[in-house]
Amino acid sequence: MHSEFSSNLIFCTLWREEINLEVRCVKAEDVSEYYVRSLNESIYVENPPTTVAEQIDIIRRLNSCPNTIPLGFFDGGTLTATSFVRLTSGDAEIGIFIIPGKIKGKKLSYILILKIIELFDFKIKFFKAGVNKKNLPSLRAFLKAGFSQVAAPNEERIFLSRKSSRA
Repeated sequence: MHSEFSSNLIFCTLWREEINLEVRCVKAEDVSEYYVRSLNESIYVENPPTTVAEQIDIIRRLNSCPNTIPLGFFDGGTLTATSFVRLTSGDAEIGIFIIPGKIKGKKLSYILILKIIELFDFKIKFFKAGVNKKNLPSLRAFLKAGFSQVAAPNEERIFLSRKSSRA
C-alpha cells in the first residue's frame, strides 16, 4: 500500500439522502458474501470473483502494490462499493466503482469521483480512467466530473482524462 496512507485512515464520510458512506482503504477482512453477490449481480463486471476467497485475493494484491490505494465505501460498516487510485509520476488512475442495486441511481459514482479528485488533487497533474463501453452510468459520471475522452476506444474500453486544479 502507498506509504503515505494508513489502512485505517478514514478519508471522509459522505451523506446523501439515506446513505452515509465512509471512505477508507479496503482490507481483506472487509469482504463479505454480500459484496461478492453484488459484484456477480452487476452487468458491468466481467468475470467477477465467485467466492469471498477470490475477492480477498484481489484486495490483498491491490494492497501489496506500492502505488495503489484500494478504496472501500462502507454503508453502516458494510462494504458496498470499491475503487482504487493508482498513483504514477504526476498522474492518478481512478478505478471503477461497483455499486450494488440498493444504492444505484443516486449519483454516487459522480460524488465518489469528485471526492477522490479532492483527496488527491494536491499531488496529481492528471487523473485518468478507463470505462467499459457498455457501462454508460460510469461513463456519464466521469464526463459529468470533468473528464474528456482522450483516445479512441478500443473494443471494450473508453479512455478518459482530466487535469487537476494544479496542472
